[in-house]
Amino acid sequence: MVALTSGSRKTQEEHRAATPLELMFDLASVIAVSAAAPGLHHGISAGHAGPAILQYAAAFFMVWWSWMNYTWFSSAYDDGSWWFRILSMVAIVGVLTVAAGIATTYQARPLVLALSGFVILRVAMAALWLGARSAILRAAGRPSATRPA
Repeated sequence: MVALTSGSRKTQEEHRAATPLELMFDLASVIAVSAAAPGLHHGISAGHAGPAILQYAAAFFMVWWSWMNYTWFSSAYDDGSWWFRILSMVAIVGVLTVAAGIATTYQARPLVLALSGFVILRVAMAALWLGARSAILRAAGRPSATRPA
């Protein structure tokens, strides 16, 4: 289990800006969303708007859900530890793996690569959440990170 050092950010921290690691995750998420756009465009151009929109929505959901969860987590629990940085990089690899596999959502091929990336993302996030939970329980004795997002 990952043990984050402080458990959460200081509530008195004013004017918090995004860290370079958070911005890198954001960029990887943008790359993944943009990887889905050509398939959507091609599907609409070919007269298959319905299936193309559904496939785009599925790809977008995988990326958006992961982005939202990571962004919220890092805003609340980024303690700057090396475990946080390593797991963030694993999550970024997961997003880029999703991006590499998104093209298969528009083809008749299995979604193995995109789903593998999503699993990598979720495993990294689960490890981060477990680390935050253990740090919070040690520091304050409150279970604020026990419910998964």
